[in-house]
Amino acid sequence: STLTMFRIIWRYQVAAAQQPVFESTYGSSGAWEKLFAQSGAFLGTDLFKSVQADFLSYIVIDQWKSREDYVNFLLLQADAYQQLSEQCKKYYKAEERLGEFLSQP
Repeated sequence: STLTMFRIIWRYQVAAAQQPVFESTYGSSGAWEKLFAQSGAFLGTDLFKSVQADFLSYIVIDQWKSREDYVNFLLLQADAYQQLSEQCKKYYKAEERLGEFLSQP
């Protein structure tokens, strides 16, 4: 049987000057992944950069074993999550939560 994974997908618009720090914070082994990795149910983050040259746009996909695991993590780590979220606001111009998705077998 195929494991169903829960994913949260975000889109960011990033200023060119903030590109390196954004990528290091939101990418693999960045600050967000380190925070989420405190949960054994966190499966990793994928960072994608748009190939369109007119603006810097990124997609971030956070993967969890289940939505319940993600919600439980947010309850346990609410303060740390909020603190990191506030720190990171200076790294992007716009943030949009595209939604929550389950992988299909």
